[in-house]
Amino acid sequence: LDGTHGGRVRTLEFADDSTRLVSTSLDVLFEWEAPEWHLTRTLRASDDDLTVWVAASPSQDGGVLALTSTGELVMWPAASDTAVEVPSADEGLGVGVGVAGPRRLLSVTGDIAAHTTGDRELRFWSLVRGREDRVRLPVAGGTLLALGMTGSDRDVVVVTSTRARWWRWDGTGATARVEVSSRPLRSIAVAADGSFAAGSEDGQLLVVPPHESLWESSVEEPVRGLAFSATTGDLVIAEELGTLWRRATGESELIRLDAFDDELRAVTWAPDGREVAVAGGSGMIYRYDAAGEALESIEAHGARSRGLAYHPNPALDQLFSAGSDGHIKLWDLSGPTLVNELVLEGGPTPAVIWIAADSKGDRLAFALDSGRVAVWIPETEEVIQVGSHVGRVRSV
Repeated sequence: LDGTHGGRVRTLEFADDSTRLVSTSLDVLFEWEAPEWHLTRTLRASDDDLTVWVAASPSQDGGVLALTSTGELVMWPAASDTAVEVPSADEGLGVGVGVAGPRRLLSVTGDIAAHTTGDRELRFWSLVRGREDRVRLPVAGGTLLALGMTGSDRDVVVVTSTRARWWRWDGTGATARVEVSSRPLRSIAVAADGSFAAGSEDGQLLVVPPHESLWESSVEEPVRGLAFSATTGDLVIAEELGTLWRRATGESELIRLDAFDDELRAVTWAPDGREVAVAGGSGMIYRYDAAGEALESIEAHGARSRGLAYHPNPALDQLFSAGSDGHIKLWDLSGPTLVNELVLEGGPTPAVIWIAADSKGDRLAFALDSGRVAVWIPETEEVIQVGSHVGRVRSV
């Protein structure tokens, strides 16, 4: 794409409708628009202060919202280069942006933005009201890993290395719904209805549905993968050492789907809920239909299968997979047969550990064990290099 950052890329995010892409480095923000992906806006930090961008997100109305190192929210309306600064935090919060400093995260859904500040607080800002409601909620315990918002219910999940805290925002204030403290969390999943699931290093499981009471359980091994069905809300749980479980919506008991002589690395549902796929440490991909019956497995990779993503169009019946062998593959599940493949070159073999398809399935983002992030466009075989993290990538 046109435009090059002079330093490390801090954030990269598509708009919900996949028509815009925003990236930020410390002093510049780029915005591109589909279908030609021309550079439409170049937004720079003020030259008269030390403000830098640490996160950005496209908003639904065509604008861009950015979070600065001093804890301020800045908004650019659609097709405008004039920034509107939103008072958002006390001064003096710019305490480093590196790995050792507090992470600042930004999430935008609908008309509400949630963000964390350098002093480990969670705050909300109403795009409709054009002001912050100045709700100050403590975000304590461990390193910040993820911040997510779920649909119109405005549920906000904050995940650190030692706990998960779930909030409900009602437009005027927020209340803590539940907090889970345990040994380090390994997996999280958020369902379309706002249900939130977390699995820990010691096998603890939690599900908080929006209209039910808290459900807790445990398994014997670390939880490697969690996934909700988009159609039924059923939860599938993958234990590290080979046991696959299912929890039906509203039920209290876990049902064992299968057990393997294999490590399990990831799990995901098809978008229409017709089947679930599980990545194995042997390179296999195991598949089950919605009733729990085993489907034909795929010998996918010569090393660990690490990432799975169904094509968002169920009619195509396709699945992306990625492995530690440096291969990303696209499978036609009616065979199953291999229909496309990206082979990453370099030494040592670049292990792919995370993948994510966009809402149309035209682009696949992937992250390597080395911290490198890129986007693959299967139709043109093009690979767009995005940037690189210092350290292991946690999610894409």
